[in-house]
Amino acid sequence: MKKNHRLIVALLFSLLLLLPSCKPEATPENDYLTLSLVEGEHWLHAYGIFMNPPQMAFWLESLDGEYLATIYVTEKTATQGWFGGDPSIRRPSSLPVWAHARGVQEADELYLPTKETPLPDAVTGATPRQGFKVSADRPAELSPGRYVLFAEINHSLDYNDTFTEELEPTNPVDPDSKTLGGQPSVIFRAELEIGGEASAAELILVGHGDTSGATGEIFRDIDGLTTALGIVDSIRIAYTP
Repeated sequence: MKKNHRLIVALLFSLLLLLPSCKPEATPENDYLTLSLVEGEHWLHAYGIFMNPPQMAFWLESLDGEYLATIYVTEKTATQGWFGGDPSIRRPSSLPVWAHARGVQEADELYLPTKETPLPDAVTGATPRQGFKVSADRPAELSPGRYVLFAEINHSLDYNDTFTEELEPTNPVDPDSKTLGGQPSVIFRAELEIGGEASAAELILVGHGDTSGATGEIFRDIDGLTTALGIVDSIRIAYTP
């Protein structure tokens, strides 16, 4: 009986995960950025009995590579809200380029938010089950000019013939931080004029992140990536004055 009860609970939880998880966003009246993402064939990834959407971060940098602001980051990464609430789960390999660009090092020397130092609700949200559109006010500190928008997207445990289970990475800063293996995060980039007339740009794939999460380097060689290249179909950023 207990076994059947656990199975029913697991199935109900799985059904809840299939429901849309992106709450409606109010569009600002003016001077805002809009991210539009179309999901790809491999947007959802099997994890046990569940089909999970990816972890993602979108942020702005100057043309010189200075981090300026996070536009949106998935809630689990932003709040250390991993399943089960285990405080030891950090997953530095999930979004390492964003984490290192942001440059906030915690007490455990990892560049990831914690339960005690979460990102504000204004820039976080649960990953939707399909493509989405989200709008955000232009960061007040951005003067009119040209900027770079980055997107980093990752599925843990999406092994393939190159990134196998035998190649589980170890983070040299924290070997016990439960760094998960699989294909690394994929990185997209676009340049956008912000603060003048309306503008828009399509993000293009530029490389992948560190498989261990130990650095914020973008590796340009995408040989060996397979399903990771099909997580998203397209990403677009638009500015509305």
